Amino acid sequence: MNSVEPDGDGIIASFRHEDAIYRIKHNSAGDIDWKLGGAQGSRSLRIIGDPLAPNTFGGQHDARRLSDGTVSVFDNGTDLGRPPRVTRWKIDTKKRTATLIQSFGDSRVTLSPCCGSARRLPGGHWIVSWGGVPIATETDSSGRRILTFDYGRTGEFDNFAYRVLPILPGKVSAAALRSAMNVMHPRP
Repeated sequence: MNSVEPDGDGIIASFRHEDAIYRIKHNSAGDIDWKLGGAQGSRSLRIIGDPLAPNTFGGQHDARRLSDGTVSVFDNGTDLGRPPRVTRWKIDTKKRTATLIQSFGDSRVTLSPCCGSARRLPGGHWIVSWGGVPIATETDSSGRRILTFDYGRTGEFDNFAYRVLPILPGKVSAAALRSAMNVMHPRP
């Protein structure tokens, strides 16, 4: 399991090695409400609009319920021979469907062996860590790059962030951020 998101009377959890996310109830039995991706089972949702189905996810990360009720998932595409992508889903529990309503990638990122995240900002922009590669981006609502963070290489290995989280304006002052960075990396 690589992410857990509170979701009302349950949680949404991503199970990387099952290529699936689950909504699990907060009860003594841990009942499964629904499953998106992975091997088909009795709790699986029928996938609509995803041209990559039935291989919807490959080692996905960071499943999140968004304020509009949709669910976002960073799909690594691991072991599927395809690049990673950001996905957003409309879940209909009555019809037992998951409809892909948004998907985008970054043409510079051809594989994502691990990690990664996709967080939607107020207004629709996204902050994306492309998973095991030295690139994170801010995109507009359609997935067009606005800003790139390039962590570079150290020796023969890429530097990368496991997950990138946005800090919205007004949450942290510049002085507090500078002080915290100086504690982590003191200046001579």
